[in-house]
Amino acid sequence: MTIDNTRHILYTLSENSSIELYDLGTDGKSTSRIISLSHSNLEYQVSKLLRTIEVAQMTLLSSIKIIEETESTHIHLMAVSKTGFRLYFSTGAVYSSNTRPYTLHLVHIRLPPGYNRVIGESKPSSVEHVLYNRGTVIMACGTNITNYRPLLWCITPDEYAFSLNFSEKYFVTDLDMCPLSMDNIGPNLLIYNDPSLPQPPLVVRQQFENRQEYITITPQGLEIFEMIRPYDTLCELFAISQGTETDAIKNYFKNMPNNQACVACLTIICDQSLKNQKIKEYATRAFFTHGGEPKLVTENLNDSFHDLTRVSKNQNTSYRSGHFTTSMPSLVSSQPNTSFINNQTNTSFMNVQPNTSFINNQPNITNLQSISVHYSFKHNALYLYVSRLLRPLWNIKAVNMETTDGKTYIVNTVSPDDCLFVASHLQTLHTFMNNYYKMLANYTRIPLDSSRRTTVQDAHQSESKSINCLKQLVVQSAEVFNLWKLLSEHQFYIIANKLSEQEHRVLENVTFKELILVHQEICQSLVQKLLDTYLNESSSVDSISTKLRQVCPSIYHSEDAACAKASEMIKLAQSTINEDERKQILYQSLKVLKEVAPKINLTSVCLQYTNCAYMEGVYQMCTECANKIDPKNLGGHYFVNNMVLDRDGPGYGAYMLRLDIYKEISSSLDYLYSIMVKNPSLNIPTRPNLIPGILENTALTPEQSSNLIAELIKLCISCDDEIMHTVVYRWMIDKKLIRETIEMGHHSLEKFLLAQSQSDDNNNYIKDVLCRYYEYNGNYNEAAEVLASLSKRPESGLTLSDRLMYLGRAMACLRSKKLSTPALNATSLREVEDLLQVAEIQKMILDLFLSSQVDGKAEIIEKLNNSLFTLGELYSNFAEPHRLWEAQLAILQLSNHDDRELVNQIWENILLKVVEDCGDIGEHNKMTIALEKIKSLASSHPINSSTFDLEYVTTMLEYLNCNLGGDLESVYTTMLTIGAPIESLVAIYKKIYSTNDPRWQKTSELHVLEVIMSLARYYLQNVDLWPSGMQRRSIAVNLFDLLVICQNMLYSRFAHSPLIEGVIAIKTELDIIIKN
Repeated sequence: MTIDNTRHILYTLSENSSIELYDLGTDGKSTSRIISLSHSNLEYQVSKLLRTIEVAQMTLLSSIKIIEETESTHIHLMAVSKTGFRLYFSTGAVYSSNTRPYTLHLVHIRLPPGYNRVIGESKPSSVEHVLYNRGTVIMACGTNITNYRPLLWCITPDEYAFSLNFSEKYFVTDLDMCPLSMDNIGPNLLIYNDPSLPQPPLVVRQQFENRQEYITITPQGLEIFEMIRPYDTLCELFAISQGTETDAIKNYFKNMPNNQACVACLTIICDQSLKNQKIKEYATRAFFTHGGEPKLVTENLNDSFHDLTRVSKNQNTSYRSGHFTTSMPSLVSSQPNTSFINNQTNTSFMNVQPNTSFINNQPNITNLQSISVHYSFKHNALYLYVSRLLRPLWNIKAVNMETTDGKTYIVNTVSPDDCLFVASHLQTLHTFMNNYYKMLANYTRIPLDSSRRTTVQDAHQSESKSINCLKQLVVQSAEVFNLWKLLSEHQFYIIANKLSEQEHRVLENVTFKELILVHQEICQSLVQKLLDTYLNESSSVDSISTKLRQVCPSIYHSEDAACAKASEMIKLAQSTINEDERKQILYQSLKVLKEVAPKINLTSVCLQYTNCAYMEGVYQMCTECANKIDPKNLGGHYFVNNMVLDRDGPGYGAYMLRLDIYKEISSSLDYLYSIMVKNPSLNIPTRPNLIPGILENTALTPEQSSNLIAELIKLCISCDDEIMHTVVYRWMIDKKLIRETIEMGHHSLEKFLLAQSQSDDNNNYIKDVLCRYYEYNGNYNEAAEVLASLSKRPESGLTLSDRLMYLGRAMACLRSKKLSTPALNATSLREVEDLLQVAEIQKMILDLFLSSQVDGKAEIIEKLNNSLFTLGELYSNFAEPHRLWEAQLAILQLSNHDDRELVNQIWENILLKVVEDCGDIGEHNKMTIALEKIKSLASSHPINSSTFDLEYVTTMLEYLNCNLGGDLESVYTTMLTIGAPIESLVAIYKKIYSTNDPRWQKTSELHVLEVIMSLARYYLQNVDLWPSGMQRRSIAVNLFDLLVICQNMLYSRFAHSPLIEGVIAIKTELDIIIKN
């Protein structure tokens, strides 16, 4: 009885050679009988597969053995007959592990030794006990007619796993007594191996396993047999031959695939448990003697295509309808291999019926050739050996997540011993490759024949490059496993938990393959966290740094060691109270870091120095890195010569490298600024104060940060590198530190601001800073020029108010008493004045639109803000179409346009619109509002200017006053208030009264006469306003004459009007003034 625990199947074998199969269910907790294979049925199946041998010899069964799922998915059971025949069965559950068994079908027979046409070859018989272990069969045979003593047969295919023909090797050993039972011990695995996964042949995994041991139990006691591994065979041959030129060694390389034989040599060479150096020397000599040479081969693509087609047909493997098919070529009736040991046999597969499938519609490919390199056997053996070393760990995850007491930890999947085993073998191989580098590169085998030399050299160069790549993989792999061992010895889960969240996610899913080939940065981060653990515990990093340099020098460089030492010193400085000692320690750390610059983590270094308030260190490290990366200062030359836009120049790369390094200065300033702004009242001082030592675990205060910013800025500006200056200027301007930037007063600031304004013409902020710089330094001409250009730039994001402000500042600059060359800019002053006046009119138009409701208002406002317009554009595009009368008047005045009729019409429209806008308020109030409008406009339009006709405006006002019933004195008093001479008013009223305008007859015929009388009374009451006697008499005479005209009119038309007495009384008073 035997149980297959991988498939949950139970088999039984009865004395009459019948086999029964029981299904234990998918979970192994149930039992159901599926099939019973009787002896007669077995004979029938055997006879169908093999007709040349007596069936009875094969069907008397001695034992049944399980073939687990990890070994084969197709064959499930092996039965061994009394004569050593091995019968292989399938239960039908081939394609899925979830398919339960439903049959027991013979698919394959292997003949024991003695049936392969070799005369005199012994055969097993009377098999009593069988032991099976991954392809190897141990049979204990009792005594009979042919066997005078018990024998132990061992048949194994391990050594010939990669032979083209299926071959097995067998050994026969005499026993004192037939054993009662047999079992295997081990094997003792030397490295992690997942038993649930399919395992490769022993020849692949032999370096990871000790020799397999088998034990037999007899009445006399125990016997233990040791099964040699495939490469042990070659080892013994070397020991027997004491050299490499014997027939046994030559036969070994002849009968084994050359790649596999060379791999066996490498396995011996790198076997650390083998102490016999002579054997290793023989293996090395044989490796190079039989390793072959690379060569260029011309292949016909048409043949290759048909070969590929044939392989595609043969690779369809199936177990249906009782037929076992395989892709292995030449397996039917194959001939036995000749071996250096006579006990090697070639076992044939019987009655194989291939399941073929044809590829139709093949293209007709002819006369196509390609040249490829056929690498040497030793090259292929190196790759095979490395792949076998890395195979167990290559695709497994580097870490697993484990939960303990509710907490999840990251733990290693591979033990430190396993890591050490792989790494040490890889290092041994690397030493071998280094010692025999020239022989591996075939430098000594270049032919003298010049016709062949080029072809051979090409092949050798290709192989040499490939071997160099393999060496790199070997080194990287060994270092990763060495590092993993070291991390495992330092509480790996604590180190891993210090990684960033993103690194944590990568580590959780990364395999060793990805660690070696892709994610070197994870290894470097883990190294850094390991060092941080030492630093946080205030431990010296010298020992761990030395160890890291030994085990993984390409991951942990000498620069890393220097950085670790410097970090330790900075950590010590933070806890040092004495200021002189602290500065000395920091200075020493700076010297260490300068030696390895620029191969350092500059970001980390600058942050540490910033936290330690050592701005000199930040500045010095950035300068040192920049000078070492660009020793000839090509970047500085490139920048100084204004070639920043020429990206094809030789110095552009150096310039960008310097700029990238100096970003760390910005980062340090950002860090300090974020602390400083916690106290908004602080400003950056012009001169930094002394900074006391920063004690351990003591954060920087806002005051300290402010001083540190000033110190670092001062250091940077004091150097000659203008690229560094630009980084500082850009940072300060971004932080709105305009005053501090300008007050530094360095000449490079002007160049920076000019370059920035030219490269980004839309950056108004930079242009504004440039103006302030010019103003601060007294360069008013330049400041005015920039301000004027700013105001005129269209669609620059400025509002009209901004443009007016810039023009106003430009005017102020040009009128400054400090102006160095005022005569030179007289024209500019006039231009700016004109611009400002036009802009003020544009602002007036904008305000009018803002307070009005018109169609397309938003678009008009946007246009007025986006650019400055000329007077003509303002008039034709805005003022005239939208009837903006006041704006029209202002435009006419500024342009000195002399068109009395147009101006008078505009005044009339203004007055009419004012009255119209008053709505339903009282008539008297309307007149008051109209007069106020006249007063406001008179401030911009002087009396009797081209845009203010006093006679016309006064006439219009009196007519309006008459219609609205306003006060008699309201018009002339308003005119007097805005500066109209009384003499002019008297003349105007005289002209109005004398013209006999019909408008007055329609309203109030005596209105003008009453206004004249009121004007005369106003004069008599305020005669002191005209101190000059001559002027008084002149006004009095004019009024007297006007009243005479009025009196005559009254006598002629209104003889009984009471106004006559009033006129006479006023004349009497005027006469007194005239006579005095």
